[in-house]
Amino acid sequence: MDDLLPYLKLESPDGQSQRLIMTETRYTIGRLPDLNDIPLLEDEGIITRVHHCILERGAEGWSVTDKSTNGTILEREGQAFQLAEQNGRKALMTSEDVIVIHHWRLTFVDPSRTKPIASPGQASSLGATTATQSSWSFKVSQEKLFKVENGTRHSVRVRPQVRKMLKHLVEKNLANAHVPVLCTREELIGIILGEKDFGSHEQDLDKLAMEIRKVLKQTADSKQWLETVTGSGYILRIDGEP
Repeated sequence: MDDLLPYLKLESPDGQSQRLIMTETRYTIGRLPDLNDIPLLEDEGIITRVHHCILERGAEGWSVTDKSTNGTILEREGQAFQLAEQNGRKALMTSEDVIVIHHWRLTFVDPSRTKPIASPGQASSLGATTATQSSWSFKVSQEKLFKVENGTRHSVRVRPQVRKMLKHLVEKNLANAHVPVLCTREELIGIILGEKDFGSHEQDLDKLAMEIRKVLKQTADSKQWLETVTGSGYILRIDGEP
């Protein structure tokens, strides 16, 4: 299964390398080991101590957001882009992109060959594709919904039944290697509303789905975060975290 997941190849200034399989949906990178998911050790104090940059998987794919004082560089097909000069200090990544932080090099590899979002030769377009993008994430262990905008997460309060439905949908996706999967109406009603009197709960389930769409600000013209499969059930297309 690991060979199907994206990974980072980390190359240190002394030439050592290691591979990090990206099983989570968010990673912080910085100088201090205890305060970052991926610590980049160095003695010069060039790399920001806490959250030099952030890697995050959203609806459009993996992105990198610069949070540093001294900058983060993204190399793509032989060209280098300073993220501080991009709109939102953020860029969507494609496979084989290299993140350069001081003397460290982090190569992003996606075995599923994520399609490039922007033309590599146009630096301004890297940021333009993500400046107004937002996505959603649900963390199962905390039972919390987050709205993600430009690398920043904001907790969104929802009522218990909505939270229960989101949790079940996300757990099914996580069990399917983060690939959205259909949850049937029967199983959702059993988990959320109780197994008895299935027919009497049909409308209650539909109302919950409508409420989730409202929370996610989903419209007919927007991304379909919660998809209805007529007569079968629902598919949730937001990020999930264990």
